[in-house]
Amino acid sequence: MVHIGPDTALRLTSIGKFDNTMHTAIVNAKRDPIPMPDVNSALYISSNSMNVNLNGNMDINGNDINMDGTPGSGSSKPGIGVDNISDSAYIVNNIKPKITKSIKGEGGVPSVHTVTDNTNWGELTQNIIFAADSTLPAGTYSTGNLGTLTEPQITYVNGDVNFAGNMSGYGILVINGDLTLSGTFDFYGIIIVYEQSTITTNIVGSCNVYGGTILVGSHVDIKATGNSSLYYSSQAIANAKANLKSSRFTIVSWWE
Repeated sequence: MVHIGPDTALRLTSIGKFDNTMHTAIVNAKRDPIPMPDVNSALYISSNSMNVNLNGNMDINGNDINMDGTPGSGSSKPGIGVDNISDSAYIVNNIKPKITKSIKGEGGVPSVHTVTDNTNWGELTQNIIFAADSTLPAGTYSTGNLGTLTEPQITYVNGDVNFAGNMSGYGILVINGDLTLSGTFDFYGIIIVYEQSTITTNIVGSCNVYGGTILVGSHVDIKATGNSSLYYSSQAIANAKANLKSSRFTIVSWWE
């Protein structure tokens, strides 16, 4: 069996012999695109209940920002997006005035708004995980990168994780568990922290995310005491979409 063709196409040729007769089968296939979630805000929180404790030096910005920090050309999104008015009111009423001024985006400060999201997060995350380039067990990580600008990747962490060192990444990061950022962490793309039950996200170090951060769970507990910047970036999302390579293929034709 051999395969030929570029990354977007695959041809499999199988040659076998049975009862002195040669049989050849040729399959042409193409890659399925990576399923990309809709990013509706710099930080999206979807939960039946939540505890939001934002301190430190925060910058949550739904205005489009390029990966180099310059203004982007895309439309503005909410700084924080939630599913209903009561969640929006809870966040606005429970954040400190200093942090309120740091939540920018659509509608002015504090930019906290309800958004429309009909995503089946269980199905979507499983499809993304299926195409993961790297799967990490639960634990603490202090070195390495999770993809590069020209070669972004899908990274899946199955369990609670702490990124404690000087790390960076590009692409999509999916975490099925709790996330702690205690070091210097820069990510360009989409971070999804997903669990059926309670998820806790702690930001105690220096964190910069360009793209979108998504927290989905029955109960979401987010605490930030470090220096964190969560930016909506259409450029970072587009870079991931254009350069991620799926491991799924669809059969286009079959001949034998």
